[in-house]
Amino acid sequence: MEFLIDAFKNAFFLIVSLDKELLEIITLSLKVSLTALFFAS
Repeated sequence: MEFLIDAFKNAFFLIVSLDKELLEIITLSLKVSLTALFFAS
């Protein structure tokens, strides 16, 4: 159970600190999703 709590703490820290790599992943994910949405409609 402690492992799960540590994972959530680390995830929260990455989101709050606006980690550069995390922001790049989010940006890429949004680009892919929006492109797929565009071609699907």
